[in-house]
Amino acid sequence: MLSFELEPERQDTIAAYWRKHHTWLASKGYVLRTSLRASWTPAASLDLDPRYLQRGVVIDATRASDGMHVALKRVCLDRASGEVDLAHYFQALNGKSLRNHCTPILDILPVDGEEKDVILVMPLLKSFDEPSFKTFGEVVAFLSQIFEGLEFLHDTVNITHGECISRHIMMDASPLYEHPYDPSFPTLRRDWAGPSKPRSRTSRPVRYYFVDFGHAKSTLAKADTAEVQELRAADIYELGNTIRKVFFNQYDGFEFLYPVLADMMQVNPSDRPTARTLFRRFLNVRDSLSESKLRARLIHRNGEPLLRKIGNDVSHWLVTAKRSLVGVPAIPDA
Repeated sequence: MLSFELEPERQDTIAAYWRKHHTWLASKGYVLRTSLRASWTPAASLDLDPRYLQRGVVIDATRASDGMHVALKRVCLDRASGEVDLAHYFQALNGKSLRNHCTPILDILPVDGEEKDVILVMPLLKSFDEPSFKTFGEVVAFLSQIFEGLEFLHDTVNITHGECISRHIMMDASPLYEHPYDPSFPTLRRDWAGPSKPRSRTSRPVRYYFVDFGHAKSTLAKADTAEVQELRAADIYELGNTIRKVFFNQYDGFEFLYPVLADMMQVNPSDRPTARTLFRRFLNVRDSLSESKLRARLIHRNGEPLLRKIGNDVSHWLVTAKRSLVGVPAIPDA
């Protein structure tokens, strides 16, 4: 996990805000960690995953009605009223289309005594690449969902994201864990009884989501104008650059993505494909990949020591053979 430290004064301010409202949140059905309740004495240590629990604006909690682990995001209407408007819109979309990969909004809570604050309640999500991808098929499943989700954003709900970078793409990792992980220390179980031990995406498919719509814009009133096309092209470029950094630059064997990425990152925005064209084109690439390629394991460009590589190859071959025999799909669509 990436480490992230805040100044003690900032930690105290963040903790004080949530402690101030913990009783009210409990009345709304959301229970905070013990360290963020009013009865907690020492200052809370917020050693948080910077790509999700960002500066204390987002924390984790438990929904009392069913024990679901959720994320609470504090939004200030002075700075992000548009994000709250979109949250209401996304809340109405919940469950209506599998093509929708916008983070689900479970609840929207105007904060008691804070007229300019709203708390958005969302599923507890995790960085999309932690734990790491193991096979090409797992990456193909990820790309299929994200390209589908971007097409849905641009063409169905007429919204541009505005910042399609890695920290704004996450996954519902709950299928990977027999015991829930601690969001502040993802390598540990939530009860700290041991390591979290994630299973593979191939055996437990996950769904991926775009999050953080603070820079998003509705394009419905300006459909097909030059301004809208430029905003959409910017999304395409940023997503392509994210894929390049996370996969193409880190692992061998992604040559099949090069033509798609090259077009996504064209210097001239008008030369980049639309989200619809991109998704259709990627589906053709996906269909062209053999099962052996999809089941092959990812190997970092830095390579592996010989003995470790042999051990990893043998272990992967045995797991892959078993999955093939029992019919586990090479692309773990969810």
